Amino acid sequence: MGAAALAGACGSSPHRAAPSVTTSTSFTTAPTTGAPVTAHAAPTTTAAHGASPVTSAAPAPAGPLTALQDFAAALNTGDYARISRVAAGPMVALATVQHLNREYSLKHGASYYNVTATARALSIESATSTDATGAGHIDRTTATPGGNATETYDSPFHLHRSGQSWQVTDAVFDHASLVVTEERKTEEQEPLRVTLVSVLDYGQSTAALFTAELTKSGVSSVNLTAATITRSGATADSVRGILVRTTTTGEGYAGFHRTAGTVARVTLAFDVDGQAIKFDFAL
Repeated sequence: MGAAALAGACGSSPHRAAPSVTTSTSFTTAPTTGAPVTAHAAPTTTAAHGASPVTSAAPAPAGPLTALQDFAAALNTGDYARISRVAAGPMVALATVQHLNREYSLKHGASYYNVTATARALSIESATSTDATGAGHIDRTTATPGGNATETYDSPFHLHRSGQSWQVTDAVFDHASLVVTEERKTEEQEPLRVTLVSVLDYGQSTAALFTAELTKSGVSSVNLTAATITRSGATADSVRGILVRTTTTGEGYAGFHRTAGTVARVTLAFDVDGQAIKFDFAL
């Protein structure tokens, strides 16, 4: 794995997991086709001259179909903050990986990194008051100087309602299930504090997402030099390392080929101004 430097700027926002609650009120919505659409509130009614003012009711909270359409529209913008607002759980972890790929590429010489998304036949097949299952397909395409790549999102899409907002939590990504395990384990060796945030299986890949924080000033460079993952008794080396930073903190992931089994250990090795530091996370 090539060294990933703790250099450059990016917005850092560790992902979150969504709770899962099921109740019994069900409804269905009609399918949509084509590109994502934006829902609009119904117009208010104005009272005639001399009559009592007519107060329109507050618009009803957007339903799961609107949330699914908003998710596709957010993917089309490539805006990480917007995607994070309409996603939760494994889908936020996936968006974090995609965002880090973009930031790393732009900071390491790519003259452009364009993202577009196209949705087809989005619909809601079943829903309760807090959980819904959607159908349809989304293509997410990235265009860079090195070529184009397309990733796919397929049904079933899972959505969860938190408060008044619906969020997309899960889907079939690149023909495989999304699986995220939240870890939140922190180790410190001066001058670096590293937190293993989660382990995400997506498509044919696995990402060990982490944050890294400098605990003293005066450090000029930090590189992620190697990583390993152990699952079902077998240890594998990383095939990719991504690390980007703000002023004193960084966010990144170590990438691996996806295999079956429970993850038991992740190691992350760094070079800090020539000093080798290794973090060993037993899970």
